[in-house]
Amino acid sequence: MGNQALTIPSRQLTSLLYIHTARRAQNTP
Repeated sequence: MGNQALTIPSRQLTSLLYIHTARRAQNTP
């Protein structure tokens, strides 16, 4: 159970990072 609690926020962090890098990639010509 303790492992699941760590997995959920970590997945959210990963998707947030993915979106952030994707946006930066779009902004750079």
